[in-house]
Amino acid sequence: MTSQPNASDEPTARADEQRDETPADAGETGPADGPDAADGEPEIVDGRTIEHLLTDHERDIASTAEGTDATAAKRPSLDLPRLELGRRDFMKAGAAVGAMSGLAGCTSILADEDDDSGGAAGSGEHSVAPGEHDEYYGFLSGGHTGEIRVVGLPSMRELMRIPVFQTESARGYGHDAKSSRMLEEEGDGHVWGDTHHPRVSQTDNDYDGRWLFVNDKANGRMARVDLEYFETDAITNVPNCQGVHGACMQLPDTQLVFGVGEFRVPMPNDGRDVQSPDEYGSVITAIDPETMDVEWQVEVDGNMDNGDGGKEGRWFFATGYNSEEGTTEGEMARSDRDYVKAFDIPAIWDAVESGQYEEISGVPVVDGTKDSPLNEGDRPIVRYVATPKSPHGVSVTPNGKYAIASGKLDPSCTVIDIEAIAEVDDPQDAIVGQPRIGMGPLHTAYDGRGHAYTTTFIDSEVVKWDYEAAV
Repeated sequence: MTSQPNASDEPTARADEQRDETPADAGETGPADGPDAADGEPEIVDGRTIEHLLTDHERDIASTAEGTDATAAKRPSLDLPRLELGRRDFMKAGAAVGAMSGLAGCTSILADEDDDSGGAAGSGEHSVAPGEHDEYYGFLSGGHTGEIRVVGLPSMRELMRIPVFQTESARGYGHDAKSSRMLEEEGDGHVWGDTHHPRVSQTDNDYDGRWLFVNDKANGRMARVDLEYFETDAITNVPNCQGVHGACMQLPDTQLVFGVGEFRVPMPNDGRDVQSPDEYGSVITAIDPETMDVEWQVEVDGNMDNGDGGKEGRWFFATGYNSEEGTTEGEMARSDRDYVKAFDIPAIWDAVESGQYEEISGVPVVDGTKDSPLNEGDRPIVRYVATPKSPHGVSVTPNGKYAIASGKLDPSCTVIDIEAIAEVDDPQDAIVGQPRIGMGPLHTAYDGRGHAYTTTFIDSEVVKWDYEAAV
C-alpha cells in the first residue's frame, strides 16, 4: 500500500480569544482586580499568591525537564520580570506554563538512542517524525458515522476518513453523479449507516492492499473501498437481511466476501409474515468481490453475530446467539448453550449448482437449518458446534489450526480444532479447549507467537493467553 501524508493539524483553541467578564466571587480574599486595585495587595488564588503559584510551576518544570528532585527550587528561578497580573492574565500564564510542562515531560522522546535513562519512550519506536511515513495502516470502523477511519501505525495519527454510507461535502462524496447514484440505487436510498469490522482483501493469506470491505449493520449492506485511491467504489444492498454484522472472506485469496446476517427477519421481508416470528430466519451471504453481486445465501437457526474464514478455503465460521429463537430478552437468554456455525463452502456450492435451493428476493437461499436434509449424511453443509451462551467474536489463529469463539455471556473462550470438524461424528468433539478468560469475552486477536489477546467488556481489560497451552 502506498503511504498517505498526514492530514493537516487541527487548530488549537485559544483560551484568550474571549474576554473574561465574570465578576470575582464575593468571598475571595483580596481585591478582585489584583495588584492594580486601590490597596495594592497581591491577588490571592486558592489561598496562595500568584508568585507562590508561579514558583511552584518553575519547580515542576525544572525537576521534570532535568530529572532533579525538589531541591531544584533552590536554583535561580526563571528570568521573569515582576508581573502585574489580574485573574485573566494569570489564567493565560498558567496555560503557557502548562504547555512548557508538557514539553518537558516529552524530552525522553527526543533523547539520543544511546541514552540509557531506561525510559520506554527513549527508544522512539512509536515516534514518526513529520514528513516520515508509518509502517502500517490501521482501518477502524466509524460506527454510526458510516465511515472508515485510517490511522498510521505506530504513530496513531489519524490520516484520513473515508466516507462510505454517508455523504461528505469535503470530497463531494454523495454529491457527484457516480457516488450519489451509488448511494441512491445500490445503497437503497440511505445516506447513513453503521459500519462494523472492516476487512482488507488477502492473497495467499496475506494482505494485498487491493480492497477493503465493510458492512452496514443498520441497513443490511456491504461496501467495497478501493485502496489504491482510498475511495468507496461499490455498495451492495443485501436482500433477506436486516443487518450485516462483519465483513469476512473466503481465504486464502478472497474468493468470496461473506456478510453475516445478525437478525432474524421474515423471508421474503415483504410484510406477509411480520406477525409470525416462527417464519423468521437469518442468513449468511456470499458476495463476489469483483462484481459485488450476491451469489447465494444460507439460512440457519437462531441469530448470528461475527465471522471469520479458515485459511484453506473450506470452512467459514459464524457465532450465533438466540438459539431459542425468542423475540424478547428473557426468551433469548434462557439457554446456557448457543452455537458456532461452521459452513462447508464447497458443499454449499454443490447444493447451489445442483439446484437445491429456494429463490427468495432473486437470490438462491440454501436451507442450512439443523433439520435440513442438506445437513443429513456424512457431509452436512453447516455444522452446529454448541458453545457457552451467546458467543460473540470468532477468529482463526494465524497457523490456521483453531477457530476461537468468545463467550460474551460466559467467561470462557472455546477453541475449535478446524481439521477435526470434518472427521468427528459429534461436532462437540472438535472442541479441544475452553479456558476461562474473564467476564464478557468479545474479540480475540493474535501476535503470531502463540498468544491470544481477548477483550472482555465487563472486566474491561485485555487478557493475554497461550492457546496451545489451553488445548
